[in-house]
Amino acid sequence: MNVMDETIEPLFEPSQALLGDEKKEPVPCVEPIRFGNIEVDGLNVQACLAVTLCAFLILISVLRFSPADYFMQQNIQAVNQPQYIDVGSGEELVQSLKENGLWEIDEQDRVPPVIFSGFPESINNLHIEVKKKSFLHAMVPAALIALAEIENEKKALQSILARFPQGFKELVFSDDFAVWGRVLTMDEIEFVLMLTRKYRTNRAAELHKRIDLIPISLILAQGAIESSWGTSRFAQLGNNLFGIWTWGEKGIVPAGRDDGKQHKIATYDTIIDSIRAYIIMINRLPAYRNFREIRSKTSNPMKLADGLLYYSERRDAYVWEVKNLIRYNKLTAYDALTLADAPETPVMMKSSFILARYGKKAV
Repeated sequence: MNVMDETIEPLFEPSQALLGDEKKEPVPCVEPIRFGNIEVDGLNVQACLAVTLCAFLILISVLRFSPADYFMQQNIQAVNQPQYIDVGSGEELVQSLKENGLWEIDEQDRVPPVIFSGFPESINNLHIEVKKKSFLHAMVPAALIALAEIENEKKALQSILARFPQGFKELVFSDDFAVWGRVLTMDEIEFVLMLTRKYRTNRAAELHKRIDLIPISLILAQGAIESSWGTSRFAQLGNNLFGIWTWGEKGIVPAGRDDGKQHKIATYDTIIDSIRAYIIMINRLPAYRNFREIRSKTSNPMKLADGLLYYSERRDAYVWEVKNLIRYNKLTAYDALTLADAPETPVMMKSSFILARYGKKAV
């Protein structure tokens, strides 16, 4: 119905206006507001209450979403919603790489977040150059995702450390968080405590040094060496691409293990789980302290390889092999790659999500 056709009841009888009578506004009967013996304006009081309520709601929204939660979510879609692919043969692996735009990768390309569950046994039947390319290009997206997770942790920690005006060189995240957590929200405190467990240090400066990236070229080189380009027994049976040991119940008993030894070869569900374990190992174990010290000065993979002296019993020969494999296969070209775009509007991720992934114990 047309609005102009609607009839509206008048607020006052028109006869008063037509007769020229003076129109008087009705005066509400309201008791005055008093503070003690002082009478105050009721409208001003209501306005002050409204402003106070708005300020309170804004404060709640600020405290609810902390800077750590914001930064941790910058790559949430790319990091936590990848496409998982299972292939049954070397030919299927090659075909899947082509279908997902991963066979030909340019340095300027944005790599899609794709995770392969593992390397098929028949990858060894492929031509040597095809096998190597298949291994490298299946590893690249998983490595980028794992590194994006570390980068998010780094950004979130840096945002938190910036909240301490006295700096963080001497800051210690002790169990008594009432001492150091006064400037943080509970979510940020939980997040920091999770990081101290994951990286096995509660010293802020050391934690800042340990949470850092590893060049993709180095990840690819060590993965190729330790897994024989994805064809080793441990890579095939347990997705262990880096020869990582474990002393837990789950694992593969290595052939020829000395009597009295209890170690096993760790097993993983997917390729990315193996890469995550490798990155955490490099970032927190004492054997790679020199690696982290070099990394604080440079990201050059050739120089960083010198910090891997204790990765293998072969010592210098192993470091030389890592460098030679990077150089011969031109792996530094992969270091410039980045993940496909993350969503424009980040969604907050609470520390409970991180705890659910990594748990309270060390990974």
